Amino acid sequence: MQWHIEAEGQTHEVRDAAQLETWLQAAAAKPIADLFLERVRLRRRPGWEKFIYRILGLTLPENESKGSLGVSLAPAHAMAVFTQSDDHDGEIAVMPGAVSPSQKVAEFTTGAGEKFTEPAANSIPRDLALAALREFYRTGNRPECVAWKKVSERKRGR
Repeated sequence: MQWHIEAEGQTHEVRDAAQLETWLQAAAAKPIADLFLERVRLRRRPGWEKFIYRILGLTLPENESKGSLGVSLAPAHAMAVFTQSDDHDGEIAVMPGAVSPSQKVAEFTTGAGEKFTEPAANSIPRDLALAALREFYRTGNRPECVAWKKVSERKRGR
């Protein structure tokens, strides 16, 4: 298994906890940052499989995801989304009260400058989001330092 982190639009291999900490500290120093940490299994594909994909004009995935944690840092809060080897279902970190009670939504800006909002209950403190990334790297499992709520990209009832 290997670990990859996507930061500032580039993907890097994470070789040890010290290297991960360097990335996390750099992100924490910025008011806005997006981090995506993924645990992957490298797959060596046989030549025949590569050949068939090439003939069909398809891209052959080289790595198999074994879980990921994406974090979006805003100046006063963060959002974290965890998936476990499945592109459709995931879990979002929740912490009622992390944002002012008068706020119904929390605003975020991606590293690319795109703005989006989420329900305020889907926000967690920045330091807790960074702690979740550290725990995910250390254990390889969904972090237990935050509460999670299931979400799905699939349309139900069809």
